[in-house]
Order: sequence, then C-alpha cells, then structure tokens
Amino acid sequence: MILVTGATGHIGNVLVRELVARGEEVRALVLPGESCDSLKGLPIEMVVGNILDPETLDRWMRGVKLVYHLAGVISIVPGKEELMYRVNVEGARNVARAALKAKARMVHTASVHALRREPHGVTMDERTPLALEETPEPMTGPRPKGCRRCWKWSGRASTPSSYAPAGSSAPMTTSIRRWASC
Repeated sequence: MILVTGATGHIGNVLVRELVARGEEVRALVLPGESCDSLKGLPIEMVVGNILDPETLDRWMRGVKLVYHLAGVISIVPGKEELMYRVNVEGARNVARAALKAKARMVHTASVHALRREPHGVTMDERTPLALEETPEPMTGPRPKGCRRCWKWSGRASTPSSYAPAGSSAPMTTSIRRWASC
C-alpha cells in the first residue's frame, strides 16, 4: 500500500494516476470537505484526515510501505504565515514520525521554494541544493525548515527516505515517473 498526502493537488493527482497505472495499491489522504474531483473514478482508497493530526496519520499509515508526502501550503496572501508554518513544518514532521513508526519509506516533496535561490539566469533543477537556512520571505521560509525536520526524523529510520523538489512548471510527467519508481 502506498499513501499519498496532497493527493488531490496539482502534482498529487498526477502521481496517483501514475501509481495506479503501474498497478500500485494507493491510499489517498484528503482533507475533510476537500473536493476529490481530480481523483474521481480511480481505483484507490480515499481516506479523510489531516497531517496536523498525528492520530489520523497513525491510523492511515497502517499497512503502508511507502509514503509520498506532497501536502503543503504555499501562499503570497498576507496572513497565511502561521498556516504555512504549521502545515509545511509541523505537518511534515508528523508525516515523518508516522512513517518511521510504520516502518514505511518516505518521499518528501517540497516546492521549488525549498531550494537555494540562484542568481538571475541560473537554471534550477534537481541538482540545486536545498536552502538550509531560514529565509525572511513568508512564502519560502517554512519549506527549508520542513525539509530539515524530515531529515532529522529520517536519520532515526531504518528505512530510507528521499527528498524531491517539485514544481508544476517543469516537465511534470517525467519527474513524477521518476518519483513513482522509488
């Protein structure tokens, strides 16, 4: 069983479709009241939960061998900083802890905002280092910290974890096919 957080999102639903096409058994974690139209008709198990609720994660992590953690919040709207921190840092930590307890491998995706900002004109790709320092920008600041929290927990794991920057402007199908091979 593979658990996908953020399964209804732009990247998440494409990953779910790729996993289904590969014959994988998929459990999609969706927020209460969230539209699941992007997953309609797929042969998957949809479960309701929230990455901010560790009990929910423990329950839905049972029987899972691999977790793709795509859930996150990015916003340039003022006033969303606390929600972004909670989801992108505390939520990432909760998923990493639950995966560790379940002995599941984990692929943690973070937006391009988790990568070190390169000078204008320099191409960013999967070789671009993560931004390990705090950034003052409210949209980007929580992402590196979320990655560091996952690293901390993966260091305690007996099962490997991977980290994959994500962006919806890249050739998404190619990236997702690579992730689906984890």
